[in-house]
Amino acid sequence: MSKADPESNPGIIFTTAAERFGWNLRIARQWAGLKQYELAERINRPPCQVALWESGRNCPRLDSIVRLAEALDIDPRELVRETGGLAG
Repeated sequence: MSKADPESNPGIIFTTAAERFGWNLRIARQWAGLKQYELAERINRPPCQVALWESGRNCPRLDSIVRLAEALDIDPRELVRETGGLAG
């Protein structure tokens, strides 16, 4: 199992929605086999923005969530879901 696999990290606790979103985004990006800069290019954003989202320090606007989901070929709800999403 990879370090990003929530099953290998059952003690992870998210204190904010931004942290959960960031974790979901990171997992989805890794499953898609993309680097942060590659995802950033696909959605026409700077790589530092993707890094901020993944770190949980910032949350994207709805239009960016939709573009992220399209670029990752997933349902946008998987990125924002509190339980049962990619973060477990």
